Amino acid sequence: MNFNKNHFYILFSYFFAASIFIIFLIIYLDFDLNKIFDQSYLSNEALKLQILIKNNFVLFTISFLFLYVVYVCFVPIIIPIIIITSIIFDPIYGALISTLCITLGSSIFFVFFIKANLVSLFNLTKFRNNKITLKLKKNELISIFLFRITGGGGLPLVIQNLILFYSKVRFQNFFLGTLIGILPGNLLVSFLGIGIFEAIKMLILS
Repeated sequence: MNFNKNHFYILFSYFFAASIFIIFLIIYLDFDLNKIFDQSYLSNEALKLQILIKNNFVLFTISFLFLYVVYVCFVPIIIPIIIITSIIFDPIYGALISTLCITLGSSIFFVFFIKANLVSLFNLTKFRNNKITLKLKKNELISIFLFRITGGGGLPLVIQNLILFYSKVRFQNFFLGTLIGILPGNLLVSFLGIGIFEAIKMLILS
């Protein structure tokens, strides 16, 4: 392991920013779990959100896309945000938006590691020379597509990105393989998520 002060500062900054982002969500969402079962509260909040989106659609969409990309850069759990996006925009548009934002967030993560030269942080000679990595290098785009479409073996997104980064795949293959590979899964999660949401909404509001 070749660890120096620059690597320490970069990693510290990354995790500090991630912590601030999570704390910001916890503090400013101001969400009370008891309100989940309050019909009047849910109806009022849903109406407020609909009016907000309708009156400020462009600004809301741009802000939402920006926050989505930032979220993907720092938070490894993405299924909840995919479902939320499908609820706000509808399953098809939600899946397309999620695909775009996840691809952009993953790409920013990828470029950040390259620019920060974090590849030199660990000695990964054995990892790069194993059979799986060598096969991936021979057919990068197809391999990345298959890796993404299968959900990366159930690994969190950040771990998936790290595996591809340390496999030294080309950026264009990383971007295209991610963009195409995650779309089917995002469509599935969006439709399942909206179905579950509608069932829960009917149960609570009935």
